[in-house]
Amino acid sequence: MNFACRTIELSEVIKCSLGLNKSEEKILEYLMKTPGEKSSKEIANEFSIDLSTAQRMLKNLREKKLIRRSQTNLSPGGYIYRYSIKEKEQIKNEILDNLERFQEAVKKQIKKL
Repeated sequence: MNFACRTIELSEVIKCSLGLNKSEEKILEYLMKTPGEKSSKEIANEFSIDLSTAQRMLKNLREKKLIRRSQTNLSPGGYIYRYSIKEKEQIKNEILDNLERFQEAVKKQIKKL
């Protein structure tokens, strides 16, 4: 998107609007575009990052209520957590709401000039 003095990438808007770092935004986008659930190991492999790094980013995305986690029990024991995006429309609406609040705040600041 072009904005007078520079081009602003959609990923920047999403990242800032949802309070994500670049890696979290990439994982969120990946989960939004990829059907089904993914394990933290699959995500770590997809982005060539350590498993612990992927787990930390997934934890942050869950805390922000952007993704959900389900548990798959393994035979003969143990389990794997699998992650998927929450409702896409809900996330899109949250981004749009945040942008509207930002726009209103900018308008107020400009009117004070």
